[in-house]
Formats: sequence, C-alpha cells, structure tokens
Amino acid sequence: MKWLREPLVHFTVIGALLFALYPSPDDDANSNRITLDRPQLIAFYQQQFRIPDSINATERFMTLPDKARQQVIDQWVQEEVLYREALRLGLLEGDTVIRKRLAQKMRFIAEAEAVPALDITPADLSAYVDEHRDRYRTPAQISFSHLYFARDDRDPDGKQALQEARTALNSATLSSTSALGDRFPYHRHYAERDQYYIGSHFGEEFAEEVFALTPDAQKWQGPIASRLGYHLVRVTALSAAATPKLETIKVRVEEDILRERRLSQRAEVLNTLVDRYEVTLAKDLLLDSSDATP
Repeated sequence: MKWLREPLVHFTVIGALLFALYPSPDDDANSNRITLDRPQLIAFYQQQFRIPDSINATERFMTLPDKARQQVIDQWVQEEVLYREALRLGLLEGDTVIRKRLAQKMRFIAEAEAVPALDITPADLSAYVDEHRDRYRTPAQISFSHLYFARDDRDPDGKQALQEARTALNSATLSSTSALGDRFPYHRHYAERDQYYIGSHFGEEFAEEVFALTPDAQKWQGPIASRLGYHLVRVTALSAAATPKLETIKVRVEEDILRERRLSQRAEVLNTLVDRYEVTLAKDLLLDSSDATP
C-alpha cells in the first residue's frame, strides 16, 4: 500500500509509540517512584563513556567491579532526581537551550523517518550531473618545472641572471639544471596542480600566466614574475577543466541524490507538522511597510 511508504505516516506512528511507551514529564515529576531497568542503565553508561554501540557497552558494563557498577547506578539516579525536580519547579519553561535540544531531537526523528526512494535510474544520474555540473567539474591542471631567480638590488629585473640561464639552458652540453637559479621556498617541480594551488605558492598573477602557456617539454619559457622573484618555466602538461565520466563519480552522485531527497522529505514532514498549528503573531511583531527600515 502506497500510503505506508509516506514519511509522515512513519513519523506519526513513531510519535504515537513514544507517547505510549513514555509517561508524560508531569506524571514523572509528580511521582516519587523511580524504576531503573537494564536497557536504561546500559544506554546511560554508553552515553556517559561515548561507547559506539550497545553490545560493546553491555559487555564493558558487565565486566565492571560491583563498586564501579553501583557508581554508575548512583549517577543515573542522581540525574533522574535532578531532572524530575527541574520539571517540578518548571525550570524547563522558557529555557532556550533545552527548547533547542528537544527540537533537535524531533528533527532527528523526522530525518530518520524520511526514507528517500532508493530507485535511482541512469537517467536520474545524468540529469543530476547536468544540473550540478560545476560541483563535479575537475579544474584545469598543470605540470611544470621552473628555475627561480630572486630579486637582486644590483640587478632588480633579473635580466643578467636570466640571460645567463638561457644561455646555459640552450647549451647542448648542459646536463643538469640543479646548479642554476636560487633556492625556492617550495618546489622546483609541480605535477597535476590546479591554478589555486599554484597561486598559493607563486601568486595569482604568476598562476594566470603559467596556465596561459603552451606545453612544450623541450622549451623553457618566461621569464614570469612572481611575488618572490622571476622564473623560467618548462610546461610539460596542461589539462583543461572537465566533468569526469559518469561511471567514475557514480557513487558520489548517488549519495548526493539520496541526501537531497532525504532533506526534501524531512522538510515536507516538518512543514506538515507546522501546518497543524495556527500561528498568531503579536501586533508589535507585525511589520507594516511604513515601519520598514530602508
């Protein structure tokens, strides 16, 4: 039956069960009888020590010495007594922190009951990627080596050093570039890095210029100025921004679709609950157009 799959039906059933299983706070607050069972104590112990699952919590609790177990029981009883006394004194009324926590718990219940449809078709995947193409697009990436020349007061433009470097690089007898240039604070070789990463090392202007170069593994290009000095650059590879093939991002897209469906259904449940109430605003909260601040 289709109506059994509606999130609001699940939410209503859960709410009814909660009211049936747990007495109202007023009833508890007016009673001096406290009953503690094993599931309650294990849940309390699990929460106190942040144990990930109830089975592990049960095993750990049962291995505690008698004195340690009694201490856990005493802590639970004290907390329960203080909670009931707070209810009796009306301390929960007007407490924004508790109000938010209770609302948060109800949101969790609504989200748990908002079970999205699991049947995601290939057409759904393709349509979702087309609609959110920027989310999955991989940025342009570059691979290059560079020779760095620090600014020199005697040669502020670096012309002399760059000319000497070009001569050496164009020499057929040059076997290594390790002796050329100055020590750079980061790397000499960069592989498959995006423009943001390059900009964080060299500056945005350098990143824009180097991404505009044509790759040529046999040619040193430049000089290009950075915020640290000047660089001769050899670009070996440059890939344009692109959207990956669907099969490589299928799992990620499915997770994104399910998350959006879950959030949408949770919002639907909450809106339905809100619609059950008649909300009246006090006159001093009604904003007249003439009172609006420009």
